[in-house]
Amino acid sequence: MSTVESLLADAAQLPVAERIRLIEAIWETLPDGDLPPQSEEWIAEIQRRSAKIDSGSMETVPWEQVQAEALRRVGGTVPSFSEDGFVELAEERFRTLDAEECEG
Repeated sequence: MSTVESLLADAAQLPVAERIRLIEAIWETLPDGDLPPQSEEWIAEIQRRSAKIDSGSMETVPWEQVQAEALRRVGGTVPSFSEDGFVELAEERFRTLDAEECEG
């Protein structure tokens, strides 16, 4: 088994919230200049969504709110990237979130 296959097998055993943290940690290691180019379909979708946002016909949701809601649904906590690496944010921060913000 290759190293990648071994790592993937180990990662597949983690709870969903931990797999999300791992994906984010790996993504943060990729240099911006080394990312593959976007497909024409994805560029068209980005342009379509951008036009809707610019026209005011689509509302945006802050990433922190989307991430907190997604991880809440799987029983996880939201990690935060710092110079020292990923650290879990204090549970107190999430207890004070307005429930209506996450329901939206």
